[in-house]
Amino acid sequence: MTEAFGKDWRKALHGTWRGDGWLGQHRAFRPPDAGHTKLDSQDWPNQQLREAAVAVRDALDAEDSPGLVFLGPQGTGKTRLQAVAFDYYLQRRAPRHRRADNPECLWIDWHAFVRCMLSDKAWRASPLLDEIVQIGRVVIDDVPLPRSADEAELFSVLTVERHAYWQSLSAYDISGLSITSNLTPTELRQAFGDRVFDRLRERALWLAFKGKSLRQSLAAEELADLRARIESEEDDE
Repeated sequence: MTEAFGKDWRKALHGTWRGDGWLGQHRAFRPPDAGHTKLDSQDWPNQQLREAAVAVRDALDAEDSPGLVFLGPQGTGKTRLQAVAFDYYLQRRAPRHRRADNPECLWIDWHAFVRCMLSDKAWRASPLLDEIVQIGRVVIDDVPLPRSADEAELFSVLTVERHAYWQSLSAYDISGLSITSNLTPTELRQAFGDRVFDRLRERALWLAFKGKSLRQSLAAEELADLRARIESEEDDE
């Protein structure tokens, strides 16, 4: 039993299927709202994201759809694109493979997940890990430099053991591990080791994001608009 997720950890993990996603899950497994943006939309804020969205759509439409590894600075749209891709896969691919006892897609907020898992000293024996290993498509959002050996080991379990499990089934068409991270490929490799890095690289589309934070740019624009309105009101007076 994983006490950190409550006694009914299966409910915390699986939630309730309502046709458009798994709802009522623990916050560690709750994907962000993808909004109305689609992979083929022109509403992405810059050319980098528009081109990345097309590449992601093409990858997910392939019969042997890979995982998605998005690396780059904070605020460049990695999580937003990953959330839209997650929703796209859920709607277009997952319903064909749905099982009553296990969701096909799972979103993991890494920080919330680590806090809950590592609060249990017996986390290595948790049945929750075995359950996650057997979920076809998993997204791990915001992977940082590990703050402890346990955190590094937890990430290793989710990558290496998942890879071994799905390789044994030869079920590549419905499996895939995706991550977002502010780390560079070199930092990712140094933090988690060659074994983890090679498993991530084997079946994934890697995209490197560059540029300034979109959140900072948006905040600057909003601040400029606010100042302009204040100045306009002062002039009217």
